[in-house]
This record gives sequence, structure tokens and C-alpha cells, in this order.
Amino acid sequence: DTTSGVGDGIAMKNLSELFAALRQPQHGRDDALIVAETCLSCSADLRLSETYRRVRVCHDCRFHYTIGARERVDTLADPGSFRESNRSLISIDPIAFAKTYKRRLFDEEHRTGLADAIVTGVAKMNGRSVVLAVIDFRFLGGTIGSVVGEKLTLAMETAARRRMPLLTIIASGGARMQEGPLSLMQMAKVALARQRLAAARTPFLCVLTNPTLGAAYTGIGAQADFAIGEPGAVIGYAATPGGGDDQQTAEDLLRAGLLDEVVDREQLRELVIHVLDVLTARITVAPEDNHTPTQPKHEHGAAWNNVQLARQAGRPTALDYIGRMASTYVELRGDRAGVDDKAVTCGIALIAGEAVVIVGQQRIRPTIGIAVSDALLGPAGFRKAARAFRLAGRFGLPVVTLIDTTGADPRAQATAAGLGPAMADCVTALAEAPVPTVAAVIGQGGSEAGAALGVADRVLMLEHAIYTVVSPERAALLMHRDISRAGEVADALHLTADSCRELRVVDTVVPEPEGGAHTDHEAAARNLRAALLRALSETQGIPVKRLQRERYRRYREIGEYSGYIGTTLAHEVSELRTAIARKAGAAASRIRHPRAGRLQLTDEPDGFVIP
Repeated sequence: DTTSGVGDGIAMKNLSELFAALRQPQHGRDDALIVAETCLSCSADLRLSETYRRVRVCHDCRFHYTIGARERVDTLADPGSFRESNRSLISIDPIAFAKTYKRRLFDEEHRTGLADAIVTGVAKMNGRSVVLAVIDFRFLGGTIGSVVGEKLTLAMETAARRRMPLLTIIASGGARMQEGPLSLMQMAKVALARQRLAAARTPFLCVLTNPTLGAAYTGIGAQADFAIGEPGAVIGYAATPGGGDDQQTAEDLLRAGLLDEVVDREQLRELVIHVLDVLTARITVAPEDNHTPTQPKHEHGAAWNNVQLARQAGRPTALDYIGRMASTYVELRGDRAGVDDKAVTCGIALIAGEAVVIVGQQRIRPTIGIAVSDALLGPAGFRKAARAFRLAGRFGLPVVTLIDTTGADPRAQATAAGLGPAMADCVTALAEAPVPTVAAVIGQGGSEAGAALGVADRVLMLEHAIYTVVSPERAALLMHRDISRAGEVADALHLTADSCRELRVVDTVVPEPEGGAHTDHEAAARNLRAALLRALSETQGIPVKRLQRERYRRYREIGEYSGYIGTTLAHEVSELRTAIARKAGAAASRIRHPRAGRLQLTDEPDGFVIP
């Protein structure tokens, strides 16, 4: 019942000591779960450790020990604010598994002071009401039976009904063997309750501790809006008995984009409060009156110069702008399919008190060892962005996208990995978002990858940014087989901010500091922030149906075209006007000269001749 997997750095000879400590009668005292004199991981003296006493973490190596559910609540909730719910629900032997099961349940209740492996209730965190659900590993390894599934479902229903955030903390070995198929059905019960929670636009945060396995991971942890791991925690579908090379820790999952953060237990409360502050912020923005950038003036033939400025190595990246515009930024990592594409940064942020979801294409500055493809968007990047767009829709948060990419990953393996469907899904998720959307081209808006993040209600473009279907060098090769003519072709591509505004691809050109954004990051960020706030204020309060209808009309009307008959008539009229103008000009020239003679009508096709 006590699943293996206690974290990195622990010798297997110590596991028996840990499990022996877990099985000792504690008479309901959470603070006596494990009372060790020396750390199981680094052998540090714990007897005088204040950190170990408060949160059961080694002060030296930061190894996280298992703690009980009520002790966990004490580390998170405001003092005296927790009110437990459904405490009377107790486990039975629903399938008559074995005579020993009832006895085990009785012993676990006596040893832990819990009716089952979960404690639920409502508490306050920094004054905000939060529904808590904590699974306790001490009770039959935190396995999920009928009572755990029911209490977790009731907690989700309470959170949805009362519009309160839900925070779950998991330490579980998975489904409870002694309750057979009934245990497996708890995953379905929880999944359905999760959908109601999402429909109520209520945040669902989950902390995955050591261990989180089986149904606890797939049925609870993997469904969270924001997933947090504890350092060294073993997390996954299954754990290798006694450890193994394929055992997955929280850090492994973070690198794979399956967790949003791994945080030390002492910083957990602060992080949760931080995330909830952003997800629940509802402040209507207004444009800042004290900073209204003037529209830039451009000279003819500046396209190639803009290309060079857009590619400037010191030009601010998406994260550079976010760091200067947002007072708070909590990153969302990964596509939840095993990859975290670093070419895309996603997160929830506060800009002038307004909670928004930001998705930025993160240009990687040239460094030794980084391949060109590392800066291009792959399928995981588009899936990651789509995940953020849908999260924004769920919580009613405006979306801000920052476009800066040379394009999508052109390699065959990217296509085989689902680049096409991922990009299509990304565009659809943004186009259908039931919230205001603002896009800003901050550098290179390259090909379809740039456009995928540009389907927005308002589109901004920095003064020296470019928006192009293909690079000027590539276009020069295709058109002239001469890359040296790239500067000439740049004008024809209409890739500048001014051209894009004339074509109605963008709404506003945002001025940059003299010489380009790379010369003054702070000033560039101030200009962009002011423009974003103005665009957000224009779209605030518009009903969802009208917002989506106007968005559809906007893109429906972009582009110039004509029918075949209209094009033919226009061509013939143009030729006729040219012929008349040419002959009229020649006639006027003859009249002005004495030797011109006189005009005579003729049957010639031109209509008249000069004798």
C-alpha cells in the first residue's frame, strides 16, 4: 500500500526505515509523521532544524519528507480559517474484498486520525476563500477509493457552485485495489465534475507531491489549469519498484512541459497566492493619458532598413517586453503532450492591474551551440499557444500575443510530428476565443507562423518590425535568382508597418525610440504598453457574440479581388484610356507646331492621322 519512490538522493537501504516510520501508530498526530534525528538523504542533523520542524524539509539538502493532510493545510491556510467538509464519510468494504480490508481500514483510522485518505474543506489564503482537497499518503498509500472520489467530487462541485478556486494536494499510489472496478470509476466521476468546474470558470490548481501515481496523476493532476510539483517527487503513471532509470521526477516533468512549476514547500503558499491573484483579477483598463506616442513618419524606400532593424541582435525579445510591461508574470509551461517548446513563452500576467494571458514567440539570440531550428516554432509551440488561448477563454481573460519569428520548423520530422494540425488548431483557438484579443508584431512576423498568432481584434506593429510571407532573400532567389537583389525585393513585399497599415493588416503602428527598439528597451516597452492598454480598453465590455462577429467581419473583408467579367472590362477600359491619351497627346503636339498640318479623319484603327 505504500508505494515506492521517495525522491532523488535516498539510498535504498533507507526506504525500509521510511516505510517503518510511516506504519508506526501516530494516534492522529500529523506533526509526528516522521520524527528523524538525521536526514535520510544527506545525514544532516535535524534535531534543531526549524525548517524541518515547520514544513518537514531538510534545511541542508532540501529533501521533502511526507507530511499529513492536516499539517499540509496548516502550511497553506490563513491561521484558524480552515473549515473541514464531509468529515463523516467513511470507507467500507464495497466489494467484500477480504476480511482483512475492514480491519486495515480501522487500523488506518486509528493510526492517522482520518476517516479516509483525503481531507477537504474551505479555507482562506491571504484573505481569499479557497476550496482545499488534500490526499494523505499515510492512509493506505493515499490510494483512491469511493470515499476519496466522492469527497473530491463534492469539493469540485462546491468550488464551481461558490465560484471559489480549487487547490488539490496529491500524495497517492493510484487506484485502490481493495475496491476493484469501483475505484476505477472514481476517475470518471472526477473528470465529469472537472468539466463543471471549467464551465464555471473556476481556477483549478494542483500540487503533485511524492509520490503521485496512476489514477491520481492521470485522473486529477493532469487535468489542472496550473500544475505544481514538489522537488524530487516521483510523478507518473507508474513507478519502478525500488526505483529505476525510467522513474520520472517532478524536474523531469517540468523539462517535458508537463508541469508549470516545481517549487520548494516553503515557497508554495506564496506561489499559489500569486497565481490566484492573477487568475481572479478583474480590473477594467483605461488608456494611460500621460503617455500617448505620436504616429511615426516614414520615408519611402525604408523597407530594407526595417528588415535589418527587425533582425537586430539586441532588439528586445518577447520576454524582454513582458518583464518591463507586466508587474506580475507566471509562466505556463509545455503543451501537455511531453514537449516544452522554448520558442514560445506563455503565461498569465498583470498589466496596469489587468489580468491577461500573454503568448509570445521568443526569439533566441544567437549564441554558440544553438541551431537555427531551435528558434523556429514546432508543433509543440503551437499546441502550447492553443492551450493558453483556451485557458484564457475559460477564465475570461484578454489575450495578448507578441509576434517575433522567422517561421515554423521546416524539417520533415516537424511535419511528421503534427505541425499542420497543431498550427491549424492554434489559429482556430485564437480566432474563436470568447475574449478580447490583441496582437503585436514586435520583430519579424515571418510566414504562417507569425500569422498564426495574429488573428486578433486589434493588431499593433512596431515601427521597424516586418510582416512578410517570405524573407526578402528567399523572394530574390525565387524571382531573380539573385540574392543580392533582396533590398530591391523588400519594397515589393510591402512588409513594413506603414504598408501593413495601408493594407489593413494592422491597425496601429507603434513608434520606436530613435534608431530602433534595440537602442532603448525601456522606452520601447513603454510605447508598446501604452498601445496595448489602449487596444484593450477599446475591446473591453463588448459582448462575446458581437466581439466574435466583428472579428469574423474584419478578416472576411481583408484582401482585394475581382470577378472575371469585372477584371476584363477594367482591362479594356484601361487600354482604351491609354490609347486615347496617347493619340490626344500626339494631336496636341502637332497643333502646337506650325508645320504640323491639319487633322484629317481616316478609316485607320487609330481614328485619325496627321497628313
